[in-house]
Amino acid sequence: MTAFRTLFEGFLTNTPNFEVSVDEEQYVKIDLTSVLGAVAPAIAPASSWTLVDMATRLRQVINPQLDAVVAGLSVLCEFKSVVLLRIRSARCELLPIPDASEVSGFVALPTKILRFR
Repeated sequence: MTAFRTLFEGFLTNTPNFEVSVDEEQYVKIDLTSVLGAVAPAIAPASSWTLVDMATRLRQVINPQLDAVVAGLSVLCEFKSVVLLRIRSARCELLPIPDASEVSGFVALPTKILRFR
């Protein structure tokens, strides 16, 4: 986990800016430079933060920037593991999966999408 923290903090420090489109809305410029810092609620660099802590902080930083451009727009952030960070629309809903005997080849897909650039 220590190696991952170092790698992820390097990513936040060296490439903190991106653009995202949530729910097919316009692209919004996101700045993650305030994720890390000495003053709470920022996460102190080189500290022993957990994946939950970092996901929460990412959400705290991203959502106000989205809401400032498109009122009510927000995302949820969750680390599924140290190799998978999932950022999805807060309005994302999965389509119901019918019983396998009813439909063959049906796949549940998110109804809301994110596009990064």
